[in-house]
Amino acid sequence: MESKPMMREKRRTFMAHALALVIATLLAYIPAMRAGLVWNDHDLTANLVFQEHGLFRVWFTTESVNYWPLVWTSYWIEYQLWGFDPAGYHIVNIVLHAIASLLIWRILKRLNVPGSWFAALLFALHPVNVESVAWVTQRKNVLGLVFFAASVLSFLRHDDRHGEGVGWMTVLWLMLAMLSKGAAAPLPVVLLLCLWVAGGGVWEPELETHPKPGISSHVRSSPPRRSRGPLEGVAQDFAPGSCRGFWSSPWS
Repeated sequence: MESKPMMREKRRTFMAHALALVIATLLAYIPAMRAGLVWNDHDLTANLVFQEHGLFRVWFTTESVNYWPLVWTSYWIEYQLWGFDPAGYHIVNIVLHAIASLLIWRILKRLNVPGSWFAALLFALHPVNVESVAWVTQRKNVLGLVFFAASVLSFLRHDDRHGEGVGWMTVLWLMLAMLSKGAAAPLPVVLLLCLWVAGGGVWEPELETHPKPGISSHVRSSPPRRSRGPLEGVAQDFAPGSCRGFWSSPWS
């Protein structure tokens, strides 16, 4: 068991890294806060959610081609707070992007990915994300990613503690992600990839004298294997005996 001073030091280090990541993200996107409405953001005022009984209709009717009720609901809540002031909507997008970056950092950290913080910083600042963050009507991307990443992190935490099942929080976060953007549906494939990474499918993490009872122990419990191709490795790592915990009830 770690001593209290060591735990306090780890907590301070974590807070410092988290704060630095958030500040870097906010500073990078300051111009977006003053961007006003861009591209088709002007169509936001005509959104179904702002029409009569709009909040009910976005959840319980099929009038909208895209079923993203959580996204529309977030617009409705913001409208009650600051109307159609673009700055408020931009700030929410930026904050969601910062939260997603933090979650990605914690996911990579749990998977023993080298340089996990720098990878999360690269994600936070990479220009490829500017469109999703600075474009108000792309809220579905940043909001959906927050719930998607929360689901992955919940799965990893549940496996570390229980060693089987996916946990009800994993399922709940996935449902919220899909209510934000349907592209979150392939999450189970991502969880399988997490099993592969935890088992050394991409690189070998540091050897542990006492491995955790979760994902890594399921995969590492198999005997040493001969050199093989990547597809063969995936097939063996995902064999029912190695991943029996993953396929058990999500409510366990």
